[in-house]
Formats: sequence, structure tokens, C-alpha cells
Amino acid sequence: MKGRLVLIFFDFKSTFIDEVNFMKLMLTAVAIALLLSGCAETWKGVKKDSSTIWDETKETTSEAVQSTKEAIHEATE
Repeated sequence: MKGRLVLIFFDFKSTFIDEVNFMKLMLTAVAIALLLSGCAETWKGVKKDSSTIWDETKETTSEAVQSTKEAIHEATE
């Protein structure tokens, strides 16, 4: 009889440990999913900001080059 009680307790304990490990695994998976989705949104924001800055830089550079060309042209006339 004692052997059976130990076996039942052992089975319950191993099942309990499996449930705890499963819960840890699920919580870890959810945390990683949230982290990755946050990183993805951050990356989209970085790409958008970089694109905007690059477009503004190109526009400003183009304006500076054009005004320099005009100034040189006026100086040489």
C-alpha cells in the first residue's frame, strides 16, 4: 500500500512539474512574441524616420547645389 501512495505522489509531482515547466515555457513564448512585435514596430518607425530624414537631406542638398550654381553663374557674368 505504501508503494502505491508513493507512486501516486510521484506521478502527481511529475505532472505538477510538467505543468510548471509548461507555464514557464508559455510565459517565455508570450514575452518573446511581445518583444519581437515591439522591435518590429520600432524598426518600422526607424525606417520611416530614416526615409524622411534622407528625403529632407536630398532636398536641402539639391537646393544648396542649385543656389551655388546660380551664385557662380551670376559671378561669372
